[in-house]
Amino acid sequence: ENLHSFYFQNGDPIPIVKSKEAWDFAAYTEKPACCYYENKSENGDKYGLIYNWYAVNDPRGLAPKSWHIPSGDEKDKLIEFVGGIENGLLKLKSISGWENDWIIINCLNCSKWKPEEKAGKICDKCSDTRKVKSFISGNGTNSTGFNASPGGYIALDNGPNTREIYFYDIGHYSGWWVMERKISNDIIFFGPTPLSSSVICHYDGTMGFYVRCIKD
Repeated sequence: ENLHSFYFQNGDPIPIVKSKEAWDFAAYTEKPACCYYENKSENGDKYGLIYNWYAVNDPRGLAPKSWHIPSGDEKDKLIEFVGGIENGLLKLKSISGWENDWIIINCLNCSKWKPEEKAGKICDKCSDTRKVKSFISGNGTNSTGFNASPGGYIALDNGPNTREIYFYDIGHYSGWWVMERKISNDIIFFGPTPLSSSVICHYDGTMGFYVRCIKD
């Protein structure tokens, strides 16, 4: 399950922020922070707490005693164990909660046509684009028990005249911090499909993701 702790290992409280401005200020001042998705406690019951990088990397220790946040090597071992992100994603994802999505595939109708059949004939399925949208479930099999749920994440939208912090994509995406061996702020990032997922994404301190701990 995702970490749901309001205290560092030494007992110090982790600041709970309840506004976008407070989250942005914590990132700007490089201070630890945590919150529920959209600041709703019911989301915490379901997904755990979202932490910024400065909480994850705090020397007081975010993980409970006898536990630790995964390293880059441990992240790699997990992905290798399940058969890679493209083949193993479904084994890690929960069996419910993920929204359905669309992917683009080759048209199954005209792809079966012989070359002579295509001349002067318009496919009524794809209008000769040779591509169609296909419905796909975002849920997984959870055969590993990892139970990755789509709790969303926090991101900065840094427009030309604005600097806004937003809650993004609950039901569609989720991310987990990793103590990467080379670049400190690394995550495992799951989307609706393997193509929208990654295990090597680097984000700055304005972002907010979930945490999974490993027993020492």
